[in-house]
Amino acid sequence: MFSRALVIGVVAAGALLMAPATSAAVKLHQTGTVGVYSLTDTSSSPGVTGLYKELRSGDAVKLYRIKVRPPKVKAAAGHGSEMVGWQFVIQRRRCDLEEPCTPWSKDYASPVFAVVTDSTHDAPFSWESVGVKLPCSYVSGLGGGCALYRANVELFWFDNGRVIGSVTYRISWYAGIEGSKIVYLNHYLYDYY
Repeated sequence: MFSRALVIGVVAAGALLMAPATSAAVKLHQTGTVGVYSLTDTSSSPGVTGLYKELRSGDAVKLYRIKVRPPKVKAAAGHGSEMVGWQFVIQRRRCDLEEPCTPWSKDYASPVFAVVTDSTHDAPFSWESVGVKLPCSYVSGLGGGCALYRANVELFWFDNGRVIGSVTYRISWYAGIEGSKIVYLNHYLYDYY
């Protein structure tokens, strides 16, 4: 069996070769009137961080929390002060060894985090997170895990409580962190590593 450090190093190196450092979140959808906004999502500043803790066996770490970087959002020009918001949606894909991977499905949708801002100031959003209940278990020496996770970030602009514009992005970069060190960097999160 390969050591965890070797496997982590190989996967991390492979992930860095798969896409350039400048690749970022992928725009999926936009509607209506939107203001100026940006998302930070690069290999050096991933849009999502998976927090891992070591299992008792010491040969793997398991995902226990997913943290999502907030977007920078301003009100639409000409609207003065207006409510803007964002939310994140976590999707999961089952990938058992004996079966092909299932399609991605929604596992969790955060509430909409909304504040009032104007067209010259970014809304004061902060990192948000959700705990993870893993669908599979890990058996020491045999491996385990059966799921992959990814996130979409949705931005909203409101007028009198009604959505007047929205944008949806899929995050491209995910950092796995155990304690204070990055254990891998990839285009999704694993349940166990």
